[in-house]
Amino acid sequence: MVKYSFSLITASALVLMAGAVNADIYDLSSDPGGVDALTVSGDGRVGSAANFEVYVEQPAGTGYIDPFLRTHVPGQSEEGAWCATGGGTLDGRCEQGYNTDGRPVEFDTKDENQWTKSLLLSDLQITSEGYVEFLLDINQDQGGAGEDQQLSLDELQFFVTTDPNLLGYDDVNNRFIDDVAGVADNVALAWELDRYQDWNPGDDPPGEDDYILLENCKAPGTCGSGDYDMLAQIAYQDFIDAALGTGDSDSGGIVDYTEGDELYVVLFNRFGDNQGEGRNNPGSNDGFEEWSGVLFTAPEVPEPAVASLLFAGLVGVWATRRRRRSP
Repeated sequence: MVKYSFSLITASALVLMAGAVNADIYDLSSDPGGVDALTVSGDGRVGSAANFEVYVEQPAGTGYIDPFLRTHVPGQSEEGAWCATGGGTLDGRCEQGYNTDGRPVEFDTKDENQWTKSLLLSDLQITSEGYVEFLLDINQDQGGAGEDQQLSLDELQFFVTTDPNLLGYDDVNNRFIDDVAGVADNVALAWELDRYQDWNPGDDPPGEDDYILLENCKAPGTCGSGDYDMLAQIAYQDFIDAALGTGDSDSGGIVDYTEGDELYVVLFNRFGDNQGEGRNNPGSNDGFEEWSGVLFTAPEVPEPAVASLLFAGLVGVWATRRRRRSP
């Protein structure tokens, strides 16, 4: 696998002003100061340190790629929601959603079963360093230049749940909410990009508005749909700790969960909040954004030849029975 050299970016080197709030801008763009790889520390966050890097190509023999989440807001359509930036102006189009088997999907999630679906934690390949890996493909205006090809990833959360049909995300409090109990007890937050102190239902979202600045086409050959732009590595243990309510989890774990039970990964993302304030980019401005997981084995899909043989066999059985019944 061809990768850019790894660079550890400390928080102090990346603390910039975004409107009225202090934020860490993790810059993977080609802007001055942008880098090709970085680590987001676990300090003040749910979860431990996570790695992000500009993605170049799929390594041979190291797992299968399986898409599990697509979100899309038409770039110049009035259907899209406008983002309020740090200064309070409406400068960019937001795009948000999460993966689930539940329907109807929420927000800007694409309702396509083969592309938006549940993801088993046990299906993900674990690296020798103890990470599970996710790939992100963004689709910004390829005909544009500079900021037109950039997109901010403003909310990135990894949850773990026992429910593959999970629904009910509250995008004000950034948690899954149960209408009766408040915070849903069948899901737990494993990792979050934004920092926090304390969180309670009904409070304003706490912490800092940290985000990752991405760029379509930064690496050679990564333009367009199907060419991934970023690799994310999240510690496998973060998901287990969240389910059990141990480690850096911000909850008491998943109710009635026993270690060894099947767990599903739910990824929530939000793009485009930080495209205003002097930037000309209208946020999400082209095709869909897509996340994929790196799996141990390929998804079970019937081979065309096998499916054809099965169909031919059924036709043969039907014809034989029909002949036997004929006078």
